Amino acid sequence: MPVSTDNVFMPEHRDLSECFSSLPKPDCGSAARGDWPQIALFGVLVAALVFIAWRVVRNSRKRQRTADDT
Repeated sequence: MPVSTDNVFMPEHRDLSECFSSLPKPDCGSAARGDWPQIALFGVLVAALVFIAWRVVRNSRKRQRTADDT
C-alpha cells in the first residue's frame, strides 16, 4: 500500500513557490490552519498574560504595604 503524502496545510490550487516566503500571498493557507486549535492557543496565551500581570500587581501592592508599615 503506498504511503499517503497529502498535507492539509499545503494549498492545492496555488503554486507552492508563491506561498513559501516571508510574506505569503492570500489564499496560500488552508482551513486547517485557522480552526479551533489556533483560537484555543490564543486563549491560553491571553490567560497566561493575565495571570502574570495579576501576580505582578499583587506582589507590588504587598511590597508597598510592607514598606508603608515599617
